[in-house]
Amino acid sequence: MERNLKIVLVTLIVILLTLISFVGIYKKDSILYKNIIADYLLSSNLEGKRVIELTIDTSTNEVKYDKDGNVVEDSENETTSTDTTEENTDEETDTTENTEDEYTIVNEPVNPEEKLTVENYKITKKIIETRLESMNVDNFIVRLNEENGKIIVEIPENGRTDEIVSNLNSVGDFEIVDQEDNTVLLNENDIKEVLVGYNTTESGTGVYLNIQFNKEGTSKLEEITNKYISSTDEEGNTVEKNVTLKMEGEELFSTYFSETIVNGQLPLTFGSATTDVSTIQQYLQNASSVAILLNSGKMPLKYNIESQEFVKPIINEKILNISIYVLIGLVILSFIYLIIKYKKYGALTVIGSVAVIDLLLLAIRYTNVYLSIESAIAFIILIILNTILLKNILKNINKKSEREDIYKAIKNGLLESMDIIIVLLIISIVFTFIKWAAINTVGILMFWGIICILISHLIFTRTLLLNSNK
Repeated sequence: MERNLKIVLVTLIVILLTLISFVGIYKKDSILYKNIIADYLLSSNLEGKRVIELTIDTSTNEVKYDKDGNVVEDSENETTSTDTTEENTDEETDTTENTEDEYTIVNEPVNPEEKLTVENYKITKKIIETRLESMNVDNFIVRLNEENGKIIVEIPENGRTDEIVSNLNSVGDFEIVDQEDNTVLLNENDIKEVLVGYNTTESGTGVYLNIQFNKEGTSKLEEITNKYISSTDEEGNTVEKNVTLKMEGEELFSTYFSETIVNGQLPLTFGSATTDVSTIQQYLQNASSVAILLNSGKMPLKYNIESQEFVKPIINEKILNISIYVLIGLVILSFIYLIIKYKKYGALTVIGSVAVIDLLLLAIRYTNVYLSIESAIAFIILIILNTILLKNILKNINKKSEREDIYKAIKNGLLESMDIIIVLLIISIVFTFIKWAAINTVGILMFWGIICILISHLIFTRTLLLNSNK
C-alpha cells in the first residue's frame, strides 16, 4: 500500500510539473492575471527581426532673439523646425535681422556641430541599449558608425516591436517650468528614479508615475511646492501660481501644489481611475514609456528614425511545424518502444521521462537559451540518450526482481551509460564557449538536457522502479 502511494505521489508531482511547464503559473497583477513563468526566447531565424536605422537629425530650429539676446516666444512667432538643405550645410546658423521690431531670427541646428562627437555617439548608443534592457528586449544588436553617428538597431519582431521602436529615438527631455516665463525649475538631471504604480479603489484602478528626485532635486521640489500654490489676494480673489510639466518639449499639464513636498517624491496620475482593462493597459504602457526614458537618461543628440525593415525568419512556419511534429513523433516512438518492450517498468520510466521534458522546458525558460532550428539536433541527441539510459537500466529488471536487484540495475545502467554521458557533457561544454549562435544553442541545450535527465531519473524514475514490485 505504501509503495502504491509513493507511485501515485510521484505521478501527481510529475503532472504538476507538466502543468507548470506547459501552462504556467498565473498571478494577479492589478486587475490582470500574468504568467510568472518566463517566456521562451526565439532566435531571429524563427521569429524574424526588425532592423531600424537611426540617423542624426540635421534640421534647424528658427529662434527669435530680442536686442538683448533673449529668446522671444509668443503665439505669433513660435519656434519652428526646417530641414537643412545642401546649400547651407556648411553654415552653422542662418541669421535674419529685423531692425524695425529690433529682433533677430536665427536658424540654429538641432544638433550643434560641437556636439557631433564620437563620445556623444557612444553615449547615445549606450542609452539605447539601456532602454532596450529596461523594456526586457532580448537578443538585440546595436551597431554604431563612429564616423557619421548612424546607429543600426536589430530587435526580434513580435507584438511589442512597434512600442519598443517608439522609445528608441526620444531624447528623454523633462522639465518643470514656470508657467508665466518658462523658467526651468527642475529637469531630468534632478531625477533619481522613476517608478510606475497603480492604486485600486471602488471607482476603479488608477495608474501613476512616481518621480523620486535626488538630493538636490528634493530641495528644489520643496522650494517649488512652497511657492507655486493657490492663494487669496487682498480682495478675496483666488490667485494661482502654476508650473508646467514638459516632456520632449511638449506640455503635459499645468498645476499648482496644495501642500509642501519634503520627501522628494512627485506622483503623476495618468488618466483617471477606470475598470476598463484595455484602458488600464494603455495607461500602464504610457507610464512605463515615460519611466524608461527618464531612467535611461537624456540623449546628448537628437536622432531620427531613417528607416525600418522587417527581415523575415529564415525558417518558415511550415518547416518549423514539421520539425516540431518530427520531435514529438520521436518522443512518442521512444515511449511506445519502452512500454512495449518492458511493460509496466517501461511505463514507469515514461513517467520519469515526462519529468525530464518538464524540467528541460523550465530550464530553457530560465537560462536564456535561444531556441532555433538547430535546437532540433540537441533534442534528438537527448531523446536517443534518454532511451539508451533507460534501456540499460530496464534490461536487468523483471517481475522477480527484488528491491535490491532493482537498485543494482539502476546503478549498473547509469554506470554503463556514463561513458556516452561524459562524452556528450564535454561536447556540450565546448559548444557553449563557441560564439556561433547555432552551435552555442546546441551546446547549452545538450548540457541542461543531460542534467535534467540525470536529476529526473535519479529522483522520479528511481522512486517509481524501487516501489514497482512487492
